[in-house]
Parts: sequence; C-alpha cells; structure tokens
Amino acid sequence: MAEVPEEPDVEYVPELPGGVLVKIFSSLASPNPHSVRDLCAAASVCPSWRDAAKEPSLWRELYVFKAPLNARLTGPCLRNLVARSHNTLSQLWLEGCPLVNDAVLARAVQQQPCLVYVRVTACALVTRPGLAYALCDSENFLGVVEQLKDPRQSATDAQRCCVALRTLLDAKDEGAALAEAQAAGTLDALLRCAALHAAHAGVQAACCWALSRYVYAEDTEVASFPPIFQAAVAALKAHPLVVDVQRAALLALLNACCFGLEGTPGVPALLEANPPVLAALRAFPTDLIVQEYGCEWLHEMCKMDASVAEAAAAAGAMRLFIKALNLNITDNRMPVVAVDAIGAIALAPSALPQASAGIDAVMRALRHHEKNGGLAEAACKTLGAYLRCPATRDRALNGYADFGVKATLAAHSSDAAVQAAANEALKASHA
Repeated sequence: MAEVPEEPDVEYVPELPGGVLVKIFSSLASPNPHSVRDLCAAASVCPSWRDAAKEPSLWRELYVFKAPLNARLTGPCLRNLVARSHNTLSQLWLEGCPLVNDAVLARAVQQQPCLVYVRVTACALVTRPGLAYALCDSENFLGVVEQLKDPRQSATDAQRCCVALRTLLDAKDEGAALAEAQAAGTLDALLRCAALHAAHAGVQAACCWALSRYVYAEDTEVASFPPIFQAAVAALKAHPLVVDVQRAALLALLNACCFGLEGTPGVPALLEANPPVLAALRAFPTDLIVQEYGCEWLHEMCKMDASVAEAAAAAGAMRLFIKALNLNITDNRMPVVAVDAIGAIALAPSALPQASAGIDAVMRALRHHEKNGGLAEAACKTLGAYLRCPATRDRALNGYADFGVKATLAAHSSDAAVQAAANEALKASHA
C-alpha cells in the first residue's frame, strides 16, 4: 500500500491586512451605484471586514438612489451613514427618498466641513429653500449672494454658500431659477468668490460645481462663459492633486465650452487649458469622473481647431485616451467618450505613429461593448477616420478595421446612427 505523502507545513494567513481590505473595498465605493448596499454587506461578514468597510475614506461620497435602500432611508439611517465619513463627507446625492425631509437633511449636512456637492432629487419632503437654509442659513439666491459679498466671511462659510447656490440652481423649472439667480447677481458672486479663495480647495470645488450648474441652466448667453472658462482653468492649475476640485473644474470647463469657441477666450486659451486637463487624466487614471469629463472636453476642443488636437497629441494624449478606454468598467458612457477622444486626435501629425495602438484599442472596445450603440457609432467614426487617411489606411486594414465595421453594421442593423457611421467608414475603406 502506497504511503500517503504528508502535507507540507504551510502557514495560512487568517485574514488580509486591514489596508489591503480597504484597497479592495474601494472598488465598492462610489461611483458604484450600489456602494452603500455593497459596503454594508461587506461589513456584515466578519469583524475585520467590518472595520475595513467602515474606513472613512470609503464614505466620503454618499450616493443613495437605488431601490430598495432609497425607499427605506430614514433620518437615523442617513445620519449613521454620514457619520461613517468621520466629518469628511464631500458629496451627497439622494434620489427618491420619501422618508427624508428638510429637518432630517439639515441634521445630516450641517456638521460636514468638507461638503462641496449636494444633490437631492425626487424627494417629496425636501425643498430647495429648506436645503439651502440647512447649508448656509439663507433660503434664496439673494440671501446667499449677500453672504458671499460680505468681506468678513470665512472660506468655510463661502464654501457652504457655493454648495447652497448649486442646490438652488438644481430646479425643475430651470428658467425661473436662472432668472432669480441672475437678478441676485449669482454669477458675479461666484466668480468673485473663486478669485478671492483661490488657495482654498473646498471653495474651488464647491464654486466650480455651482458654475457648471449655472452654465447648464444658462445655455443661450455665451457672453458669460469665458470668465467661467478662466476660473475653471485656474482651479485646475491651483489644485492639481485634489480630486474634488479636478472633477468640478473639468465639468465647469466642459459646460463653458459646450457652444464652441464662443464660450472660450479663443484658441490660445484652449492651448493653455490643455496641459492641466491632461495632467488631471494622469493624476487620477482610475477616477471615472475625471476621465470622462477630461476626455470629453479634449474631444470637443480638438475638433474645434487643428492646433489644439496637435498640442494634445504631442503631449501624449493618445496614451491617456487608450488607458481610459481600457478601464474595466460597466459604465456605458466612458468608453464612448474615450473612443471619441481618440478619433479627435487620430490624424494629428504627432498621433500618426500611434495609429496602430489607437486602432487596436478601438477594435477591443467594439468586442467588449458590442451591444453599446453609442460606442458602435463612435468606433465606426474613428475607424473611418483611420481608413480615410492615406497615412493610416494600410495600418487600419492590417488591423481588420474594415471587418470590425462590417460586423458592427450587422450587429446594429436597426440603429440608424450606427448604420450611417458604418457605411461612411466602409466608403472610406474603398476610397
């Protein structure tokens, strides 16, 4: 009878170190829409998981907008969730919470010095005036603006005023809210606040979130956008390693440019803004919000002027766009934005040596997101650009870009936008 070999002596680690668990659990935190549910579930496994799941850094952004948690959210539950941040809560978004009212929300936000963004939607018992009052003791634009004008106001109070202004702008009747904001001089107050507190990261983040929402509401008066563009660029440069500032400033920058060059101080300003935007993509390579806003802004700006596209390509934008495209995510919009950005600089002289890498990245994205109609359209347009250009056509054909477009054409036969983009790309392949 053969001897059974003895098992080697192996020392098993009973549990992962706390720091490793926190790193793992960070993937459960926002922008994961089920972050609260997932973190609470992790905390119920064992004492070590409970301690790791309660790490304050995992609760800096609190989003409750998924059933059934939002329908069950009560005042004590909200206060308990907020308390897990240990007064480091920076963003709060509640949606469809019927048990939350003004008083409940006031108790949750009043002692949060890092708060730069609050959004409350479809919560029947929460009013915009009540939320603004909870933030800065004023329930309308005029009262908040008067506080911002007070030269004795501290940076902390200014930050809360900016958060309140954003909540007041976040109204169903955008026209009425904008008219009230304009009558109170909200834009001038925000721009003055941004300049006065340039060194304060919290003020810059809250101010840029408010400016981005102001631009979103005021989508016709482009004359006011260049100062917002300049304020956002200044915030990017002043706080390059603060993610809250980078997110907010990138969105303000994007919204300010949504009407084209009329919303900016011109091409020289776009060239000046390129480096801090690219720096943001490098500094936060896994932050979906930074990557999405940064890629989308560069995509829009590179389309406006060839010199902007060339400057971005020369600074290494293609590698950054490919990294953003390769993020392992389930978000449908991020890959679309990244593919659009690749297409915007694809034919810039400095990007031509990287054409094969760009084509391969787009082809992989088509395979990984084959049901995403938006990505299919963007990919066909980008591959069409490579197929159309004599300098890149051979590399596109060697990378089977034409076959990828044909497969996309067949897979999205009922999507008119994809069909148009695919047919145009195929025409280019036979040119």
